[in-house]
Amino acid sequence: MDRALIAALRTFACLVLALFALPALAASSAQRDHYAVRLVAEQTSLAANGGRLSLAFRIEPKAGWHIYWSNPGDTGYAPATDWTVASGFRAGPLQHPAPTRLVLQGLVSYVHEGPVTLLQDIATPALGAEGGPQRLAVHLDLLICSEGSCVPDPVDLDLTLPVGTGMKDPAAASLFAAARAALPQTLPGASQFVAAGNTLVLRLPDLRPGLDPAAKPMLFLDQPGLAATQAAPLAKAGDGFVDLTLSVQQAPGTTLSGVVVANGQAQAFAAHRVAALPASPHKSGFDTTFLIAFGTAVLGGLILNLMPCVFPILSLKAMALARYNSGESHARREALGYALGVIGTVVALGAVLVALREGGSSAGWAFQLQNPLVVGALFLLVTAIAFNLAGLFELPSISVSRSGDTSGFAGSVGTGALAAFVATPCTGPFMAGALGAAMVMPVLPALGVMAGLGFGIALPFLVLGFVPATRRWIPRPGAWMDKLRRALSLPMFATALGLAWIVGRQSGVTGMTAALAAATVLALGLWWYGARRAAGRSGHVFWPAALAAVAILGVGVRPEEVRAGAAVAEADALHSQPFSAERLAQLSAQRKPVFLYLTADWCLSCKVNEATTLTSPRVAAAFAQAGVTVLRGDWTRQDPAIGRFLAQQGRAGVPLYLYVDATGATRELPQVLSPDMLLSLVHPS
Repeated sequence: MDRALIAALRTFACLVLALFALPALAASSAQRDHYAVRLVAEQTSLAANGGRLSLAFRIEPKAGWHIYWSNPGDTGYAPATDWTVASGFRAGPLQHPAPTRLVLQGLVSYVHEGPVTLLQDIATPALGAEGGPQRLAVHLDLLICSEGSCVPDPVDLDLTLPVGTGMKDPAAASLFAAARAALPQTLPGASQFVAAGNTLVLRLPDLRPGLDPAAKPMLFLDQPGLAATQAAPLAKAGDGFVDLTLSVQQAPGTTLSGVVVANGQAQAFAAHRVAALPASPHKSGFDTTFLIAFGTAVLGGLILNLMPCVFPILSLKAMALARYNSGESHARREALGYALGVIGTVVALGAVLVALREGGSSAGWAFQLQNPLVVGALFLLVTAIAFNLAGLFELPSISVSRSGDTSGFAGSVGTGALAAFVATPCTGPFMAGALGAAMVMPVLPALGVMAGLGFGIALPFLVLGFVPATRRWIPRPGAWMDKLRRALSLPMFATALGLAWIVGRQSGVTGMTAALAAATVLALGLWWYGARRAAGRSGHVFWPAALAAVAILGVGVRPEEVRAGAAVAEADALHSQPFSAERLAQLSAQRKPVFLYLTADWCLSCKVNEATTLTSPRVAAAFAQAGVTVLRGDWTRQDPAIGRFLAQQGRAGVPLYLYVDATGATRELPQVLSPDMLLSLVHPS
C-alpha cells in the first residue's frame, strides 16, 4: 500500500480516537457507598487567551439519602470545594438549584433529595497557544445523610484539559442546559423586609403569574443559621407586590437573600431591611403601617420633651400658665398656638427632607445641622434663650416675669416653633424607627408621621391647656419660679456651648471665634434691651446688635470650607476605623465580627453614648480580645455614602449602632447604650 495512503489513514485514525477520547478527558467520576458523582466540563479545552470554564458536579444519592443546600438549615453542612490548580485559576461559588424542606424531630433542614447538579465556574488565565494540558484537581467535601444517619464522605476528582479554543462539548450540552434551567432566576425589581423579633415580613415585586400567593410559596433563606420555622409563609398580594410573613429562628441582619418557590418555579431575591414597608404606590398609605409609625412618632416626640434643649422651654410655658391664670379660653389659646408652632415647624422640616429625598439626596433628619451657618444661627438663638432664663432680659412669649406681659396667640406659635427648632439636635427613643418609616412612605403619610412627632412634642402643653386639673399639679406661684427659671438656664447654656463646639468642628477655630464674637455682641444688645425695659423704657434697641451678630456669623463662618465625605480616623478607646460600606462588606466576607456606629457631633444622644459607653476600658478590652473591628461613621458633615447606608437600614438619622458577628448575623442596638450591653455581644450569658 502506498506509504502516503498509510500515513493518511493513521492520521485519520488518531483524529477519530482523539475525538472519542475527548469526553473521557472532560469528565471524572467516582462511586461511593451512598452516592455516585461525576465532574463534567462544559468545554473540551481551555481557551488560550483565558476566560471561563464551566463545571458540573452531577451527584446521585442512593434512595433515602440526601445532601445539603448552600444554607443547610438546622443540621448538616453545605458541599464545599477545594481546588488544586495552577496559578491564576479562580473558582467561583457553587450554584445550587432550589432545595426542598426537610423536618426531622422538629429540626428544619434545606436539602437536595435525588439526583442534583451543582455548577461552578472557574476563571482561567491566558495560557498561550503553546500551553500544555492543565490538570484541575478538586476535593469535594460532602455530607450525605438519611433519616437515620449522616456520613461525611468527601471525594477527590480531577480533570486534564488541553489548551485550545475553549469549544463547548456537545456531549455535555444537555446536562448544563438542564442544570442552568433548574437554577433560580433573579427576581426583577427591588425587595424589602421588616423584622420584629423573630417575625419577618418580606416584600417581593409582583410574582404573578408565575408565583401566585395562592400556590403557598416556599421560602428558602440563604443566610446560615437562619431557617424558617413554618412550612410556607403567609402570603398576601398587594398592588404590585407580594408580602410573605414568616417566623425565623433568629433576627436577620440588614440584608436578606434566598429563593422563593411556587407553581414549580424558583426565583432568587436580594432584599434590604427597612424600618417599615411602604404602602402601595396606588393607595393612600394610611394603613396599619402608617398608624404604627404615627404612634411611634408621637411617643418619640413626647420623650423628646425631657431633652435639655426642650424641657426648659416647656417648663417656662407651664409656669406661665400657672402664674397668669387668665381663664380657660386663654389657656387653650396658648396651648393651641404652641402646638401649631411645633407641628408646623416639624412638618415644614419634614417637607424639605422629603423633597430632598425625592430629588435623590441622601439627607436625613437634622440635615440642616450639617451646615455650620445653620448651627451658628441655632447657637445664637439658644444663647439668647439661656440669657433670658438667667434673667438678663425678658422675652414675653416664654417669660415668667412679674410684669404679666404676654404676646398672645402669635407669641405662643413662635414659642412652639422655637421649641421644635431647638429640638432638632436631640434624638430620643422611638424617633429613629418612626422617621425611618416616614422616609419610605408616600409623601402624605410621611408628612403625617412628621406631624405625629410634632404632636408628641406639643402634647404635654396641650394637656396643660385643655385639662385644668393638670395645672393644679404645678405648685402655687412664688419666688421658687424665678429660682427654677435661672436653674433652667444651665442646660441651655450647656447646649449653647455644645453648639459652639460643633461650629468649631465644622468650620475650624476661625468659625468658632466668629460665633463666640457674634454671641458676645448679641448678649450686650440683649443686656441693654433688658436694662431699658427694667427702667420702664420701650424700644427695640437689640435689633442693631442682632443684625451685627448675624453679620459677624455670616462673615466668619464659611460652609464652603467644610469637605463633605471626608473620612477622618480619630484616636479613640475602641481604635475605630473610618466607615465605608465596602469595608463592612470586606470584613463580613472575612467572617470577622464588626461593631459599627454612625454618629454626629450635633447628635446629643450620640455624644452621651460615646462619653459613657464607647470610651469604657472594659468594652475596649473585650472588643480587642474578641477581635472585633470597630467602624465609625461621622455624619457631622454631609456624607452621601452614610446617607445612603442609613436609608438602606430604614433610618432617617443618627445614631445607628450595628453588631455583625462572625457568621454575618446583624443585630441593631438601641439608641441608648450601656457597657454591659456591648459586653454581652462578645460574652453572651
